[in-house]
Amino acid sequence: MLRVFESVGASAFDLTMTNESGQKHEFQRQSSSEDLNGRLSKLLKDCEKQQLNLIVRPILQDDLRLVQLDDLDRQQCDRIKHLALLVIETSPHNYQAWLAIEECDKPTERRLKIGIGADRQASGATRLAGSLNFKEKYSPNYPRVRIAHVSPGRIVRLSEIQPFLPDGCPPPHAPSAPIGGKRARSNTP
Repeated sequence: MLRVFESVGASAFDLTMTNESGQKHEFQRQSSSEDLNGRLSKLLKDCEKQQLNLIVRPILQDDLRLVQLDDLDRQQCDRIKHLALLVIETSPHNYQAWLAIEECDKPTERRLKIGIGADRQASGATRLAGSLNFKEKYSPNYPRVRIAHVSPGRIVRLSEIQPFLPDGCPPPHAPSAPIGGKRARSNTP
């Protein structure tokens, strides 16, 4: 899973461990890929033994935006899967799709979440595949987070998400009203 995020430029990950109530147990800022990969086996074992969720937030350094479409059912997931870099099943029949989108701004991300029907509050952090999803509602049969689909290196253009934006939404990076006498620039072809 980390390698899939790395394939679009993630070079570091914030790492959080929470208990089944969602309370933070530990936080580590920007662990390098090499460091995290070297500790991953031990982290997974320790978190499982202590019943802690192992959560990562990929950090990108370029003009890509990683968009997390959370709380998708199978039908919603199937609609967007062809654009996804990664799809994980966090609990039975509950999916997250991750898209790496060029030149995507926050308003476009929000419109995409609305259009797909994803959780608008998704934070950009996710449980690590292979770990258990420790939530009180699943006790004592905690589901294991699993990878459902990968497409390493898959980068999406703004035009590819247009069909998923709600009716009435302007196209991504539509020309805006002049600001200070100048028209906002768009790099979209």
